[in-house]
Amino acid sequence: MHLPFQRQYEGAAPNTFIIGDMPFLSYQVNIDESVRNAGRFFKEARVDCHQARGGRRVCPQIRAIADGGMLVMGHIGLTPQSSGQLGGFKAQGRTAEAALELLEDARAVQKAGAFFPSRGSVPRRFAKLFGMI
Repeated sequence: MHLPFQRQYEGAAPNTFIIGDMPFLSYQVNIDESVRNAGRFFKEARVDCHQARGGRRVCPQIRAIADGGMLVMGHIGLTPQSSGQLGGFKAQGRTAEAALELLEDARAVQKAGAFFPSRGSVPRRFAKLFGMI
């Protein structure tokens, strides 16, 4: 895991809210593994929340991690781990239909227990939609 790297943030910024970005496949494999890895990440990296990338497909993991008492931030839009499936490293939600799909992802991760749906590489003209959820 990225634990040694995450720990450096706490030392550099002791009074800062630290978002832990767990490595690829540390929470996507199954729900039990995601909770165990998130717990380890919280304890050893001393993060304040965990970022789960993937929208609706990671909602069961978000729910389980949140039910375990940990803060989770959902991440939608461009996810580097899935860039091949998404057509490369480019903005997501470029059409109205795709933007509505991202909006549904944002609503789903919040409903699953994420306290905030962050977004990556979303066109500015659609970003206003996300303020409505």
